[in-house]
Amino acid sequence: MKHLFKKGIFLLLGLGLTIACSSDDDPTALAPSANITNLSFTAVPSGDGTVITVTPTSTGGVAYSVNFGSTGSDNNVQSTAGPGVSFDYANEDATYTITVTAAADGATAVTATQSVAVDYTDPDPSPLWGTWVFSHTAAAMKVGPTVGSGEWFSNSLADLVTRDCLFDDQYIFNEDGTFTNVLGDNTWLEPSPHGVDPEACGAVQAPFDGSASGTWTHDEEAETLTLNGTGIFMGLHKVTNTGDLTAVADAAVSIIYNVVSLVDSNTLTLQIESGSGVWWTWVFAKEGSLAASNPTTDTD
Repeated sequence: MKHLFKKGIFLLLGLGLTIACSSDDDPTALAPSANITNLSFTAVPSGDGTVITVTPTSTGGVAYSVNFGSTGSDNNVQSTAGPGVSFDYANEDATYTITVTAAADGATAVTATQSVAVDYTDPDPSPLWGTWVFSHTAAAMKVGPTVGSGEWFSNSLADLVTRDCLFDDQYIFNEDGTFTNVLGDNTWLEPSPHGVDPEACGAVQAPFDGSASGTWTHDEEAETLTLNGTGIFMGLHKVTNTGDLTAVADAAVSIIYNVVSLVDSNTLTLQIESGSGVWWTWVFAKEGSLAASNPTTDTD
């Protein structure tokens, strides 16, 4: 009996040492917290007021699910480990209920809700919105070997008559970011890329006939205007960032212009280098402004 009793004691002591060592060497063996407390979150608007960024915090929570309360919207429910997550609501004033759920292994999930008012602010109108034409003035279009040069060509006032089919072409910047060319029945055609000689007014060729869908982006910091869409352009549709078109079928998909100036929302000056040392300068006038109308004074 004494020997059995001693063996039992040794066995228990050994078992106790094994458990103790396991707890010391393996921190994951500790029981997780059974409670998540102090769950809260901030909801901060940005941009035009419709982008809401939610940042959750809690004691014991390690994962969060954020339901932004916009039924049927993509990305309405997002997951995060704590950093803020954002959602862009519709461009209108509305109130939404945001629900945040905090979770952790072995803990009971908890939720917190908050009503958030979205206050949509209309963006400032772009001075580009509207319809533009070539300025009905001399040197509204010119080209030369350096920036701003008209050494190779610069239109005269007489060109307002001989090239009237060009000076009535419209370039329309829509508020929704779309862009349209309206050239009417005729525009100015040249031997390249149109295959006519001599150059003259003629029937508009696709994709420059207004059938193309386009968009526009004005980067005020970079002072650039980007037009996207095959056949979308400003000024002369033959001019691109990589050279003058030699075939209509090679119409550019995207063109970037340098915005030189935008005065009183009525005068727009653009430049583009269509090839090494080939600089075009164009001046446009917004419809309704004086420069968009034919001059009434004989300047000969």
